[in-house]
Amino acid sequence: MPCVTRAPAHQLPTVLTLTSSIMSPPFRRCHVPVSGAKHRITAYNSALLPYLIVIHGDCETEFIRYNGLSASPEKTWDDKLVVPGRPGDGRRGKGSKPRDLTNQGKSESETIRSDLTWGVGKWPTSRPIVLYVCGRTV
Repeated sequence: MPCVTRAPAHQLPTVLTLTSSIMSPPFRRCHVPVSGAKHRITAYNSALLPYLIVIHGDCETEFIRYNGLSASPEKTWDDKLVVPGRPGDGRRGKGSKPRDLTNQGKSESETIRSDLTWGVGKWPTSRPIVLYVCGRTV
């Protein structure tokens, strides 16, 4: 699995693009060191109306956790992302939500599952779109 995953176009309106990624330190692709990395959900919106993205992230394997270097790392992440509509100059609206990651041990293949539900305005109406990203901690 890659460390950047894009939602399939047939599951979204043509004006919306969603990605899930692991933002690693420079020159360490897909790596989650003890000092931390970030899990980022990014959305682009070409419509005039704003979209709401409801995020549920789940560290499915043993060693990657949310909350970075805090005393209580968590296995899940729940959040919301509002993606603004297209501004007057015609560019796409962009929204992004990062969450700190850290590792709790050594592994070649750690999986993060993101369930993303979207809707126009304030109400998510779609079925969840599931995206997987894979990182390593060694």
